[in-house]
Amino acid sequence: MKAAGKDSQNSVELTWDGTTDAGTVAKSGSYRIHIIGEEKDSSLYSFVQDVVDGVRFSVEGALIKVDGKELSIGSVLDVSTGAGGVTDGVSPSTAVSLLGKSVRVRESTVKFQAAENEVHNISINAPAGSTVRVNITDSKGKVVYYQNVKADSKGVAEFSWNGETVSGQIAPAATYTIAIPDAKSNPYIYAYSEGRIDGVSNISGGAQLRYKGKTISMSDILDISVSS
Repeated sequence: MKAAGKDSQNSVELTWDGTTDAGTVAKSGSYRIHIIGEEKDSSLYSFVQDVVDGVRFSVEGALIKVDGKELSIGSVLDVSTGAGGVTDGVSPSTAVSLLGKSVRVRESTVKFQAAENEVHNISINAPAGSTVRVNITDSKGKVVYYQNVKADSKGVAEFSWNGETVSGQIAPAATYTIAIPDAKSNPYIYAYSEGRIDGVSNISGGAQLRYKGKTISMSDILDISVSS
């Protein structure tokens, strides 16, 4: 394809309907965009422009969601603020902008209160179809309960604990640790919950987010999505 007719921003918009030079339709797959001369001229490059509709925090760093794809921050060439957008860091104003947003939060503990019919439901991210062991340990690291759970085709396993110990007794009220042995060798295996940010606290001098009755920091958040 040939590009001509630059706009005021020195760019040209191109579309491709899948037709090859021979007039046939290309096979489905991933194709590379190559601009002749880009190797010698850094001002020549292809790009897409869209609205960021989510952020996921991974072991490689923050990944932004654009048009159904996840991109690394290093792939972003330019950022502009739209209506209601924010560009500052983890500040009170940023925290406020997260109110009502749907988030996925890493869970590392369970606060068991020994209440009647109390049940804690936790999701586990793991390779699709895999089985992982989830331990509940006390303050001394002793396993008080464990369960083997299997991830579905989407890589999600469900774990629940009603306070029962391996001996069949009810554990005393306390904060227990969620320990997944396989997570030590695979950072993509972790416990999490999903919900919405329902408040902001700035008492300690740093913005904290209220989530399901507790306070969390930005580092606890694995994924942010725009609520419908």
